[in-house]
Amino acid sequence: MGFYDEFLYEFTCPECGGELRWWQTKALDCGLERYEPGDPVHCEGLVLERAKVHVYEHCSNCKTWYDAYAVIEDGRFVRVEDIAAERLD
Repeated sequence: MGFYDEFLYEFTCPECGGELRWWQTKALDCGLERYEPGDPVHCEGLVLERAKVHVYEHCSNCKTWYDAYAVIEDGRFVRVEDIAAERLD
């Protein structure tokens, strides 16, 4: 599985109502950092001022996989957006 970083964003699975919280990414330093809304986001020692970082999560209830983007504005994590679902049957 390897290392990754995570973004906290609460999302209700529209397929089954399951709760998703921690969205993973391998696009940053992969140092097991956890970012909550408002936290500064860094990569290679630099604060990211404005970016969209690919993140992913899955619903353990119905096996739906979600791809999305964590949005960083003014150096801080703001939200997850552009959430797209793919069923893993």
